Amino acid sequence: MLTSSMDALSFSLCFDTTSMAHRDAVRVRAASTPSPSMAANQLGLSTQVPSKPTYMTDGPTRTKKVGRQVIQFRKASPKTLVGAGHKTGVVFQALRYVGKDHVDSQIVDQIARALDDNDRKLLVKQSRHVPAWMHPIVQQIVERR
Repeated sequence: MLTSSMDALSFSLCFDTTSMAHRDAVRVRAASTPSPSMAANQLGLSTQVPSKPTYMTDGPTRTKKVGRQVIQFRKASPKTLVGAGHKTGVVFQALRYVGKDHVDSQIVDQIARALDDNDRKLLVKQSRHVPAWMHPIVQQIVERR
Protein backbone atom coordinates (compact mmCIF):
# COMPACT_ATOMS: atom_id res chain seq x y z
CA MET A 1 0.00 0.00 0.00
CA LEU A 2 1.28 3.43 -0.92
CA THR A 3 1.59 5.72 2.09
CA SER A 4 2.59 9.05 0.57
CA SER A 5 2.78 10.95 -2.67
CA MET A 6 6.54 10.21 -2.82
CA ASP A 7 5.77 6.48 -2.56
CA ALA A 8 3.30 6.86 -5.43
CA LEU A 9 5.91 8.68 -7.50
CA SER A 10 8.55 6.02 -6.80
CA PHE A 11 6.04 3.29 -7.63
CA SER A 12 5.16 4.81 -11.01
CA LEU A 13 8.82 5.46 -11.84
CA CYS A 14 9.79 1.87 -11.05
CA PHE A 15 7.46 0.49 -13.66
CA ASP A 16 8.31 2.92 -16.43
CA THR A 17 11.93 1.91 -16.91
CA THR A 18 11.74 1.97 -20.70
CA SER A 19 10.94 5.67 -20.94
CA MET A 20 13.44 6.44 -18.16
CA ALA A 21 16.16 4.51 -19.98
CA HIS A 22 15.32 6.35 -23.20
CA ARG A 23 15.52 9.75 -21.46
CA ASP A 24 18.84 8.79 -19.89
CA ALA A 25 20.22 7.64 -23.25
CA VAL A 26 19.19 10.94 -24.87
CA ARG A 27 20.76 12.87 -22.00
CA VAL A 28 24.14 11.17 -22.40
CA ARG A 29 23.81 11.00 -26.21
CA ALA A 30 23.95 7.21 -26.29
CA ALA A 31 21.88 4.67 -28.17
CA SER A 32 20.07 2.12 -26.04
CA THR A 33 17.82 -0.86 -26.58
CA PRO A 34 16.35 -3.45 -24.20
CA SER A 35 18.42 -6.53 -23.42
CA PRO A 36 17.45 -9.70 -25.33
CA SER A 37 15.40 -11.10 -22.43
CA MET A 38 13.56 -7.80 -21.88
CA ALA A 39 12.84 -7.49 -25.60
CA ALA A 40 11.41 -11.01 -25.77
CA ASN A 41 9.19 -10.19 -22.79
CA GLN A 42 8.03 -6.91 -24.37
CA LEU A 43 6.97 -8.76 -27.52
CA GLY A 44 5.22 -11.49 -25.54
CA LEU A 45 7.70 -14.18 -26.59
CA SER A 46 8.76 -14.91 -23.02
CA THR A 47 7.15 -14.68 -19.61
CA GLN A 48 10.55 -14.09 -18.00
CA VAL A 49 10.75 -10.63 -16.44
CA PRO A 50 14.28 -9.64 -15.46
CA SER A 51 14.57 -8.55 -11.83
CA LYS A 52 16.90 -5.74 -12.92
CA PRO A 53 15.91 -4.03 -16.17
CA THR A 54 18.92 -4.12 -18.47
CA TYR A 55 19.56 -2.05 -21.57
CA MET A 56 22.30 -2.41 -24.15
CA THR A 57 24.06 0.88 -24.92
CA ASP A 58 26.98 2.35 -26.83
CA GLY A 59 27.72 4.46 -23.75
CA PRO A 60 29.61 3.26 -20.68
CA THR A 61 28.46 0.33 -18.56
CA ARG A 62 26.70 1.76 -15.54
CA THR A 63 23.76 1.41 -13.19
CA LYS A 64 21.13 4.00 -12.41
CA LYS A 65 18.89 3.93 -9.38
CA VAL A 66 15.40 5.37 -9.58
CA GLY A 67 13.57 5.01 -6.30
CA ARG A 68 14.17 1.40 -5.35
CA GLN A 69 14.57 0.25 -8.94
CA VAL A 70 18.07 -0.39 -10.29
CA ILE A 71 18.48 -0.13 -14.06
CA GLN A 72 21.58 -1.55 -15.71
CA PHE A 73 23.16 -0.21 -18.88
CA ARG A 74 25.68 -2.56 -20.50
CA LYS A 75 28.10 -1.47 -23.20
CA ALA A 76 27.47 -3.33 -26.45
CA SER A 77 28.98 -3.39 -29.92
CA PRO A 78 27.36 -1.37 -32.73
CA LYS A 79 26.15 -4.53 -34.48
CA THR A 80 24.25 -5.47 -31.32
CA LEU A 81 22.58 -2.06 -31.26
CA VAL A 82 21.06 -2.18 -34.75
CA GLY A 83 17.63 -0.57 -34.52
CA ALA A 84 18.23 0.97 -31.10
CA GLY A 85 15.50 3.44 -30.25
CA HIS A 86 13.02 1.78 -32.62
CA LYS A 87 10.69 -1.17 -32.37
CA THR A 88 12.97 -2.94 -34.84
CA GLY A 89 15.75 -2.92 -32.24
CA VAL A 90 13.42 -4.75 -29.86
CA VAL A 91 12.71 -7.31 -32.59
CA PHE A 92 16.41 -7.96 -33.26
CA GLN A 93 17.13 -8.32 -29.54
CA ALA A 94 14.18 -10.69 -29.09
CA LEU A 95 15.44 -12.84 -31.95
CA ARG A 96 18.84 -13.02 -30.23
CA TYR A 97 17.08 -14.20 -27.06
CA VAL A 98 15.08 -16.89 -28.85
CA GLY A 99 18.05 -18.04 -30.94
CA LYS A 100 18.30 -19.14 -34.54
CA ASP A 101 17.39 -22.77 -33.85
CA HIS A 102 14.24 -21.98 -31.86
CA VAL A 103 12.38 -19.48 -34.06
CA ASP A 104 9.16 -21.09 -35.29
CA SER A 105 6.08 -19.85 -37.17
CA GLN A 106 4.32 -18.92 -33.92
CA ILE A 107 7.16 -16.57 -32.95
CA VAL A 108 7.26 -15.09 -36.47
CA ASP A 109 3.48 -14.49 -36.32
CA GLN A 110 3.67 -12.83 -32.91
CA ILE A 111 6.45 -10.47 -34.00
CA ALA A 112 4.66 -9.69 -37.28
CA ARG A 113 1.49 -8.71 -35.39
CA ALA A 114 3.49 -6.22 -33.30
CA LEU A 115 4.76 -4.29 -36.34
CA ASP A 116 3.07 -1.74 -38.58
CA ASP A 117 4.01 -1.08 -42.22
CA ASN A 118 6.64 1.55 -41.34
CA ASP A 119 8.25 -0.82 -38.83
CA ARG A 120 8.37 -3.53 -41.50
CA LYS A 121 10.13 -1.21 -43.98
CA LEU A 122 12.64 -0.19 -41.36
CA LEU A 123 13.16 -3.83 -40.34
CA VAL A 124 14.12 -4.75 -43.91
CA LYS A 125 16.42 -1.73 -44.22
CA GLN A 126 18.20 -2.41 -40.92
CA SER A 127 18.44 -6.17 -41.44
CA ARG A 128 21.53 -5.60 -43.60
CA HIS A 129 23.44 -5.00 -40.37
CA VAL A 130 22.35 -8.05 -38.36
CA PRO A 131 23.73 -11.61 -38.39
CA ALA A 132 23.01 -13.61 -41.56
CA TRP A 133 20.85 -16.16 -39.71
CA MET A 134 18.28 -13.41 -39.05
CA HIS A 135 17.77 -12.51 -42.73
CA PRO A 136 15.32 -15.31 -43.64
CA ILE A 137 13.43 -14.75 -40.39
CA VAL A 138 13.10 -11.03 -41.14
CA GLN A 139 11.75 -11.94 -44.59
CA GLN A 140 9.13 -14.19 -43.01
CA ILE A 141 8.13 -11.47 -40.55
CA VAL A 142 7.76 -8.88 -43.32
CA GLU A 143 5.68 -11.21 -45.52
CA ARG A 144 3.17 -11.95 -42.73
CA ARG A 145 0.41 -9.54 -41.86
